[in-house]
Amino acid sequence: TPNSDGSNDFFFSQVSHNAVTDILKLKIFNRWGDLVFKREHFDPNQPQLGWDGRFRGHDSDVAVYVWYAEVLYIDGAQRILKGDVTLLR
Repeated sequence: TPNSDGSNDFFFSQVSHNAVTDILKLKIFNRWGDLVFKREHFDPNQPQLGWDGRFRGHDSDVAVYVWYAEVLYIDGAQRILKGDVTLLR
């Protein structure tokens, strides 16, 4: 719910422990497969580095979006994670 109220304004990678050292890629796609957000090589747990619900400077439509992430663990292992997120306004 990106409405600048300080709650759920960004979709970002959250980890509850220090096992993840780097988010190698985070991509978000709309239902037509268009890439609406991409960020590479950033620290987890940083809301301001996540998706703010906008695409090309405009608010994205209320919808379900697919996300894809590649993460790097402290032991050097890489893992691909994916899922969906619902954007509400």
